[in-house]
Amino acid sequence: MCLQFITFGFACTPLYFVWEKAIGMHECKSLCKRAAARLPVVIPIWFLAIIFPFFGPINSSVGSLLVSFTVYIIPALAHMFTFKSSAAREVLHLLHSYWYCFTLLSKHLLELNLNMEKLAN
Repeated sequence: MCLQFITFGFACTPLYFVWEKAIGMHECKSLCKRAAARLPVVIPIWFLAIIFPFFGPINSSVGSLLVSFTVYIIPALAHMFTFKSSAAREVLHLLHSYWYCFTLLSKHLLELNLNMEKLAN
């Protein structure tokens, strides 16, 4: 248990220095004031350590919120920026046919994988 406190202290010391510099407490000689000033750094880290066992549901929630950006919005923006010029659009029909074949293949492989997992369970 003591090793965990030492490790926590070593890991948070740079954060303490940055935080004390940001709020102007780095010149203070009082140890109690500096310890009180470090609480806004320590409390969120302790909170994250407490909720860490529940990381799976939190990760699922964040993933479900971000999936629309990573799957739909970002690729659409990348496509628009890539094929903005007319020269880039000239080869677009070739890329679309390759992409269509790749998408069909990956869809069938995913379905095959899911069916194999269902059979295994």
